[in-house]
Amino acid sequence: MSKQWLILLLLFSLSLALSAQQDCGTDCDCILKKADELATVDSQNPDFQNALKLYEAARLCYRNAGEEKKASNIEGRIVDMFNNLNALKNKEQAASQELIKAQKDIEESYDSLTLAQQKLEETYAQLKAQRDSISTAQTALEEEKKEVSKQYLIGEIRRLDYIINQLLSEKKHSIALSLWQYKEQEIVPQLKEILEDAPLMGMNEQDFQQIFQQDASYAILLSSYDTLSLTRDSLLQEYLTPAGVYIQVYSDKILYYRGDNSYQYPSPEIIEKSAISSNGKNLVVYNHSGYRLYSVHSSDIGLKDERAAVIAGLKGIFFSKDRSNPEDLVILDGKKFYLEKDSSIIYEYPSNWENISVEAYPHVPFKVKGRAGSSFLVDYQFAPSIDSIFTRLIVVAPPKRKNSIRQVKSTSYNHHKAGLTIAPNGKFVIGYDTDNRIKYLDENGLRLAFFQALPAYMPPALLEVSPYNKKGQSLLTLRTDNSLWAWNLKGQPLFKQEQQFSALQQLHFMPHEPFIISIDIDKIQLWALDGRLISQTEHLYELGYGNIYQSAFNPETNEIYLLTNKGYLLNYSLYKNEVDSWPPPHNLLTKKEKDAYELSTK
Repeated sequence: MSKQWLILLLLFSLSLALSAQQDCGTDCDCILKKADELATVDSQNPDFQNALKLYEAARLCYRNAGEEKKASNIEGRIVDMFNNLNALKNKEQAASQELIKAQKDIEESYDSLTLAQQKLEETYAQLKAQRDSISTAQTALEEEKKEVSKQYLIGEIRRLDYIINQLLSEKKHSIALSLWQYKEQEIVPQLKEILEDAPLMGMNEQDFQQIFQQDASYAILLSSYDTLSLTRDSLLQEYLTPAGVYIQVYSDKILYYRGDNSYQYPSPEIIEKSAISSNGKNLVVYNHSGYRLYSVHSSDIGLKDERAAVIAGLKGIFFSKDRSNPEDLVILDGKKFYLEKDSSIIYEYPSNWENISVEAYPHVPFKVKGRAGSSFLVDYQFAPSIDSIFTRLIVVAPPKRKNSIRQVKSTSYNHHKAGLTIAPNGKFVIGYDTDNRIKYLDENGLRLAFFQALPAYMPPALLEVSPYNKKGQSLLTLRTDNSLWAWNLKGQPLFKQEQQFSALQQLHFMPHEPFIISIDIDKIQLWALDGRLISQTEHLYELGYGNIYQSAFNPETNEIYLLTNKGYLLNYSLYKNEVDSWPPPHNLLTKKEKDAYELSTK
């Protein structure tokens, strides 16, 4: 057995030697090096089995070479290899255990995560259920709130409708209108948001129109409202008097409004035209066959002297321009015009005169052949060509005795009506020519003096002459839409305000103070005669009142009345010459009135 084992060992050693010899030949060190490379744990490709074979081949090689010491050292290398191998196995086992432990930890973490996820899902489901419950409760609360708001708003509309009806029955139309506007602007929109297309409760616009038409105040207070202006189809003329009375003349009635008082006066005859005196105290309405004269009071209108005159072929009626007698009537028929109170003052005009208008000055001191007469500024056009307007001053003196002839003097002027007037003292005529000169002329047409008001190249402006004030002063003014100039009667310039207005509409002159009141499109300004702006209102349009439609000034009380295109009648009083201290419009609801009717003041 030992012999066979030795033979096998020898053959094995020889085979290893032959294998190593293929690479290293008989170089024992090379074989040992290769064995070390394969036995190194940290090598890229360790091979312990082949390393063992090469160690045996190297030991055999050293013995054959007679290097027994090196051969014996190989045994230590083999022991180190097996120790390294055992250490590697131990390391692998430890790594495997660590891996098993890590896998177990992962599995435990996954189980914990799964459990946490389950709990999170349960919590989410609970929160979702709570949210749905809250949403359901909130929806129910909103519906309940909506229903409560609806019932409140419907009740508020019914309450306001009841108050409005009561106010209308008491003729308090101004407050009734303000309450109705409050309801339509504040309450009804809120109800529409809730009800959407559902029918509204309470008094609607049509009901309100019918009530106002029945009480004759609808057309007065709502004359300029686009949504409530049906009755304006038959409106002929409207007036705002210095006493703050607003009058509308229709073809079949007269409507009167002042403060909270409003009345309707049906006309027994069809009305075609009307006129009002400059002081606003007399109103005349007429058609082609006659007229009715009314006196306008601060509380109502009365048929003056309870009479109505019938005149065949009546074409026009005018009031006197005399400030001392503004109530004298001038009657124009198909052949003549004359003073109503004194029919002897008659002028028969040519048959080819058309579109006649008359300004009467019956008390100026013009004379005809030494006899005092009544003066008339007459505008007319020639038929059939009516392109040009002609102006004529006619002075008519009554006959000295009955059945004698009248004395008539007629003087032609090449002026438009807006540029020709009689001076406040009645002693001369003031004309404004197309070359922008202001002229002073006598009753015969002779020029007394003139001055160049504006450069000749400028377009013509509108001439106005103020009445004499308490100091015996009077003003000459020219105005355009955006500019204003003023002179005294000597032609000395006082001031000019150029490009200062948006749309200058009207001027008023204060009799007690040297001030001019200008009415712009939506504000009032108070000017000193040296051109200083004393005070002014805010823009009425920005305050919600709209633009100024008409204005009137009461020189006795220094009150200004404005009618705006939104239907507001504003009453302002000058106090210490400051506009900003003027009170608010009286037809708006005050805080006291809002409190009285339990309205929101937000």
